[in-house]
Amino acid sequence: WIGFFAANSLKKVRATTGVTRTIVSNVTSGSATWGARDVILFPIALRGMSRVAADGGPVSPVSVEPGNQFSPQFLSDGLHFIYSVPARNAIGLARTDGGSPRTLMTLPVGTSAVGYSRGHVFFAQDGALYVRPFDEQRLEFTGIARRLVDGVPAGNPARTPFSVSAAGILVYAAPLGARVRKG
Repeated sequence: WIGFFAANSLKKVRATTGVTRTIVSNVTSGSATWGARDVILFPIALRGMSRVAADGGPVSPVSVEPGNQFSPQFLSDGLHFIYSVPARNAIGLARTDGGSPRTLMTLPVGTSAVGYSRGHVFFAQDGALYVRPFDEQRLEFTGIARRLVDGVPAGNPARTPFSVSAAGILVYAAPLGARVRKG
């Protein structure tokens, strides 16, 4: 299944058949993450992070912090997730089942979307894409951030156009006319 937002609903489409199902109606969001435990997290403006079962059902709030959060990304355990906090230029960490959220990293300039894959947190900062090693067992960074790509366009807060898969494949939108390096 592939999840997406359309017509004020969270939907999913079966990749092999094209069959589409509505998971929940009357919601809009710009980002979501589908975890290993078949839970989908998505932010709702001014209401914080919310969760719903991938097969549908009630939408329930996930305790994170006041204000807007964006770009939730599950860690491999399907319980912990990272997210962007534009108002504080920060990347946060929380659990779907409660507990106190915490700040993983504060950035000197506005935050971007965040991504996670195989023990690495990805984020954009000041027009460049970075990666930083992360230990899922200790839930902390294990090294410094490394610059991967320059010239990544910045969108609205926490909306930098990039994504990274669980297999480690990174895609990003390059500026018009830019030469893209493969590898």
